[in-house]
Amino acid sequence: MDADEWRRSERLIADRGIVIDRPRGHAHRLYPDMVYPCDYGHVAGTTADDGEEVDVFVGGAQTGLVGLIALTH
Repeated sequence: MDADEWRRSERLIADRGIVIDRPRGHAHRLYPDMVYPCDYGHVAGTTADDGEEVDVFVGGAQTGLVGLIALTH
């Protein structure tokens, strides 16, 4: 990923915001033994290749975007 792609990702998150739909410490609805160790959600108004929103994991630090992981289904 180059610097321009990184900046576009930061801008996308800043413009659209993050929706947390599975807060840290809550159990997965289908797998109650799986507890989310961090906030999990998506970038509002986006669509990934799987037809769902672009997923995000949010840690505890307030440092902004620190990593991106691209997955292929």
